[in-house]
Amino acid sequence: MARVAPLVAISAPDTAWEILKHRASQDDDDAVLAATVATACFRMRRNLAAAAQYRAREGHLNVPRKHKEPLVLADGSTVQIGLGLFVENSRRRRADIPADRAARLTELGMRWE
Repeated sequence: MARVAPLVAISAPDTAWEILKHRASQDDDDAVLAATVATACFRMRRNLAAAAQYRAREGHLNVPRKHKEPLVLADGSTVQIGLGLFVENSRRRRADIPADRAARLTELGMRWE
C-alpha cells in the first residue's frame, strides 16, 4: 500500500494545480494524490460557503439547478459557484457523500427529498 504524503494547507486551487502538475511530471503518485485531495477540499469549502451565503440571503436551500452563486474570496476576487448543481448532486448522492458534508448541509436546512 502506498503511503500518502502529508497534506499541506493550500490557499488557492491554482497553487494546488501547480503542485499537481509539478509532481505529476516527477511521477510522484503520493504527491499527486495529496494535491488532488487538497484541491477537492478547497472546492468543498467554497461550495459550502456559497450554500451558507445563499441560505442566509434566501432563507432556504431550494436552489434552482442552473443558479450560480457569486462568492467573494479572501483576496477580494469573486468566483461564480455552480451552487444549484452542487445542491442537486448532493441530494442525489446523499448515501455516498461524506458524513461531515451531509451534516453541514443539514445544518443549513437542506431538504434531502
